[in-house]
Amino acid sequence: MNNFKNNFDNIKFSDEEKEQLTNKIFEAVQNEKFVTKKKIIPLKFILVAIIITLCISGGEYAAIKFENIIQSKIKGSDTAISQFSEKVSKLGIVQTWNGWTITITDIAGDSENIMIGFEIKSPENIKFYKDRHYSFSSIDISVEDTSLIGWGSNGDNIDVVDEHTLTGMTSANNLLGEKGESFEGKTAKIKFKGLYDTIIENAGTKDYKRYEITEDFKEISKHKWVFDNVPLDFENTAITMQPNKEVNIYGGKATLTDISISPISVTVRVEGGSCESHHFRPVSHIEAYSDLPTEWVSSGKLEGSEYNDFCDYDLTVNVVMKDGSFVDFSSRKANCEDEKDIAYMERILKSDEIIDLNNIDYIEVCDEKFYIE
Repeated sequence: MNNFKNNFDNIKFSDEEKEQLTNKIFEAVQNEKFVTKKKIIPLKFILVAIIITLCISGGEYAAIKFENIIQSKIKGSDTAISQFSEKVSKLGIVQTWNGWTITITDIAGDSENIMIGFEIKSPENIKFYKDRHYSFSSIDISVEDTSLIGWGSNGDNIDVVDEHTLTGMTSANNLLGEKGESFEGKTAKIKFKGLYDTIIENAGTKDYKRYEITEDFKEISKHKWVFDNVPLDFENTAITMQPNKEVNIYGGKATLTDISISPISVTVRVEGGSCESHHFRPVSHIEAYSDLPTEWVSSGKLEGSEYNDFCDYDLTVNVVMKDGSFVDFSSRKANCEDEKDIAYMERILKSDEIIDLNNIDYIEVCDEKFYIE
């Protein structure tokens, strides 16, 4: 035992060996090989495991940490963030390539949206710099190999932690989902493609220049990272209601059938009635179109004589908090059908800040208020 202990300082691993050891450890954990049987493990094997861990983490930068990356990226009140973070599912799914490592650290969401945290580690000879911009050319997310769910480059949400560590968060919504479909409990395929860096000179001036992909990123920018069978085991805490009440919309009336308010998004759905042929109906909420150019308004589209491309504007939604403030929605998505018997409109609004569900007073849909009990 003394000889074994005295040789600790002589044990070293190359970058490739570190990657191989890391992969083997995580494969074993994911396959639950450590908990299938209760048995006594010889002391020397425990020491070997400790040595491996020390050697992996004893380099110039730390080993992979399973932190809540999502919590570090989201905005909102301390209470809302704390409550939402309890529902985040930590994963720690790792892939390595040519000295690079990407880890899907954690995942969260609701029935319509997914949020994915990730960490990127560079080889020892490639450094990240605070004054550069890092991004993927695309991040594709599909659920159970059925359809493309989301896409984005997410350069605005990748931060430099240190010379060899980036952390980021990407998100996607249910682009092609049917009514009642949910992300919960399913699996996703996630593809990270085209990691590159950008050097910006003279930002904010007329001499502004942007240089993409330095020599260090020539190889990694061509690599595709594919994660299969990523479990969507987050907990959805959405407030749901089925009012089945008529509301004024598209110059007539339709039935408000569903309301869902989660910490990150709001979904409302109206069906039947004036949803039929609604692209050619006069609008009933003209104030919602105030940001459109005057020539668009004067074209006759809002009067129902021309095809209305912005039909979801008429499905107005406000979430009002107990202090009288409104939730600010940064993005929107709509699904609709205007044919007879299946006519509906569904609107999904996403907030940049986590919504504190306990402090919502009411949601207003097409001027009708629905209080949260």
